[in-house]
Amino acid sequence: MTQTGEARVVCPAKKDLPIRWFIAAGIFIGFGMWCLHDSRYFANAVPVEEIKKDDGTPDLNKALQYYLNNVGGIVLPILGLIPLACGIHTLRRKLIADDTGVGFAGRQIPWSKITKVDDSQLAERATLKLHYEQDGQQKQLVISQMDLENFKALVEIVQAQTAGR
Repeated sequence: MTQTGEARVVCPAKKDLPIRWFIAAGIFIGFGMWCLHDSRYFANAVPVEEIKKDDGTPDLNKALQYYLNNVGGIVLPILGLIPLACGIHTLRRKLIADDTGVGFAGRQIPWSKITKVDDSQLAERATLKLHYEQDGQQKQLVISQMDLENFKALVEIVQAQTAGR
């Protein structure tokens, strides 16, 4: 509660999910750098002519080495930027609940739009589902204690604002 009497809870993201994204990014970028290093400095690059065996069938080991050395060193670090951006985005997200509504910053759902609060999994899985209407469609916002800090205070505000729905 603030000094003016209005209720406001800010729930930043827990660090678990962003760390998973950062680990995936590190794996992609690290393996891509190793492929690049392996092809440039160890001269392990396989010529394209050696990919096929003498009988014309492809040699899987040499083909894999060729593509990892020539393609993996460029593609894998670029693919690593995707989980890196997801991790940064997840880390910066904040769910805000106040007198006007609930939702992530910039996309709050007004309390009047919430049609149903499903708290059946609140005790078992610490998950709260808010059903709301937007643009004539029924949508759902799933809020989990696993993803957000200040979850208990958030649940109190949601229950107080949506009593009887």
